[in-house]
Amino acid sequence: MTTQQIASHLGISLRKAAIVLALIRGQLDPLSYPSHFPETDTWVHQCHYLPRQSERVLSALNELLEMHGVEGLRIEGEHVDNYYYDIVATYLNTGDSYAPTILLDHERNKWRLTSYGDFVEAREQRVEEEASEA
Repeated sequence: MTTQQIASHLGISLRKAAIVLALIRGQLDPLSYPSHFPETDTWVHQCHYLPRQSERVLSALNELLEMHGVEGLRIEGEHVDNYYYDIVATYLNTGDSYAPTILLDHERNKWRLTSYGDFVEAREQRVEEEASEA
């Protein structure tokens, strides 16, 4: 994922896309800039335990990109691990299932620039292919 790809897919400036990339790569900690991410800072300080880095980044991205919240994609019967359980991905809600967004694939521990709908369809196809190979 590059700054240009992020800017193009999300329709944002290169400057904002560079911040997105720095957050995703762990080069920018939102807690180091509370004036830039006040909602994230407030949320983290209300937590009893420090949220995971990925959760802090998703919150900061939601704030930066003015999305509609951070959502989890649950799939009944799946088990990612003992933290996420059946949440296979977390994404920024755009309000449109097929609008480009930032998504964290918990099964593969990978950030993706995709839509929620495209991710679900591709995952279903991958699962079907893996099942037919077995």
